[in-house]
Amino acid sequence: MRDQIAAKAFLGALWIVCVYRAVTQSITHDEALTYQLFLKGPFNQVFHHFSSNHHFLNTILMYLCVSLFGVSGWSMRLPALAGAALYFAAVYRVCRHAFGDGYLFLLGTGLLTLNPFILDFMVAARGYGVALGFWMWALALLLPHLENPTAGAPRKLVEAAVALSLSVVANLVFVLPAAVLAGLLIWLPRKPSSPPAKKVKRAAAAEPSITVYFVLPILGVALLFFLISPLESAGSADLYAGASTIQESLRSLAGVSIGHSGALIDAVAFVLAPGILLLGLGAPAFRRNLLMLLCSAVAIGSALLLVLLHLAFDLPYPLDRTGIYFLPLATLALLGMGSAAPRKVAAMLAYGVSGALLLAFAIRWNVHKFEVWEYDADDREIANRLAASVVDKRPDSVRVGSSWQLEPALNFYRDKNRFTWMQPVARAPLNQRFDFYVLAPVDLPVVASLGLTPLYKGPVSGTILARPK
Repeated sequence: MRDQIAAKAFLGALWIVCVYRAVTQSITHDEALTYQLFLKGPFNQVFHHFSSNHHFLNTILMYLCVSLFGVSGWSMRLPALAGAALYFAAVYRVCRHAFGDGYLFLLGTGLLTLNPFILDFMVAARGYGVALGFWMWALALLLPHLENPTAGAPRKLVEAAVALSLSVVANLVFVLPAAVLAGLLIWLPRKPSSPPAKKVKRAAAAEPSITVYFVLPILGVALLFFLISPLESAGSADLYAGASTIQESLRSLAGVSIGHSGALIDAVAFVLAPGILLLGLGAPAFRRNLLMLLCSAVAIGSALLLVLLHLAFDLPYPLDRTGIYFLPLATLALLGMGSAAPRKVAAMLAYGVSGALLLAFAIRWNVHKFEVWEYDADDREIANRLAASVVDKRPDSVRVGSSWQLEPALNFYRDKNRFTWMQPVARAPLNQRFDFYVLAPVDLPVVASLGLTPLYKGPVSGTILARPK
C-alpha cells in the first residue's frame, strides 16, 4: 500500500512539473508552426490542409483550447498535459498489474516517466505525448484480457479499441505499434501453446467478442478519421521527417534517451536494446512473461514493417520523436526481463541496467528546454528584450531578420504580444539590412561579418539578439 501511495505521489508531482514547464518554457518552432498553419486561420483548415506538422486530434484540441483561453504557450500545451496525465495513469496501471507492489513496481514507474525525451513530449504542444498516452492506456486495458480472455467486461475491449485508434489519430507514426498490438490481441487467444481442451473452448468463446467489441470500434474510428481528416491530400513528399539509415535511426533513439555519444550510444543502440527485444521473442523463459513478449513483439513487428515500407516506398526510418514509441517498449521489455529471468545473474543484470538508466535520466533532468528545439529555449525573453529595445513603435516600422529555425516562434510572439510595430518575420537571407537580428548559434558568424552589436544572449540556447552598430 505504501508503494502505491509513493507512486501516485511521485506521478502527481511529476505532472505538476510538466504544468510548470508548459507555463514557463518558450514556444518552439514546431508548436509555433502549428499555430501559423492551423490555429491562426479558420477552423476548416484543420480538415482540408495536410502537413507532417498536422497531428490531427492534437491540432483540433489545441484549436479548442486557444479559442477558449486565448493564444498562449500554456493554452496550446493543454492537450499535451492531458496526454501526460493519461500516460502517467497508464504507466501506473501497467506496472501495478505486471509487477505488483515492491521495488520493481516503483522502478518501472520511474523508468517509464523520467526519460527526459518522453517528458519533453508530455509538455510540448505536439501529438506525440497524446498518442503515447492513448497507446499506453490501451496496453493497460489489454494486458488483463490477454491473461484471461473470458474475464473482464466487454466495455474494456471497446475502451482499448478506441484508445488504440485515437493514438493513431493523435499522431500517424503510431499506426504501426497500434496495428501490431491489435494484431497480437486478435492472434494470441487463438494460438495458445499446447492448451488443454477446456482452454481451447474458452479461447473460441472469446473470439466473437474481440470481433464485436474490439475490431468494429477500430474500424468505426478509422472510417471517421478517413472521412474528416485531410489524408487524401497527403503525398510521399509530406513524409520527409526521419532517418535515411537504420544506424542513424537507432543512434538517434539511444542518444535522446541517455544524452551521450560514441561507444556508449552504439552499445545501447546496437546491442543492449535489440538484444533484450530479441530475447523477449526468442527465449522460452522470457516468452512466458506476457509483458516482455508483447512489448518485444510490438517493437520488432513495427521495426520489420518500417524496413518493408522503406524498401517499398522509400519512407524514412524513425528519427528521435518519430520513433518515440520504441522507448517505452524497450523499457518495459527490460523490466519484464528482470521479473522473468530464470537465473539470478540475468535478473541482476536487468536491474543493474535499469538502475543505470534511471541515474542517466536523473543527471539529464531539466525544466528549461526541449531536446529537439534547444535553440528556441530563450525566445520568449528575446521577444521581450526586442520590444524593450524598440524606440519608434509606429505600425510595421521595424524589420527583424532571423535564422530560419526561429522565424515561427518570433511570429508567434509578434501575434501573441500584439507587436504591431514589428513586420512579420520572413525567411530571408541574413545579409540584408534589418533593424534587429535574432540568430541561432549556427548563424553566429553573421554577427562579425555584418558588424552587429549583440544586445542579449540566451543562457540556455545561445541564441543572440543583435542590431547594426
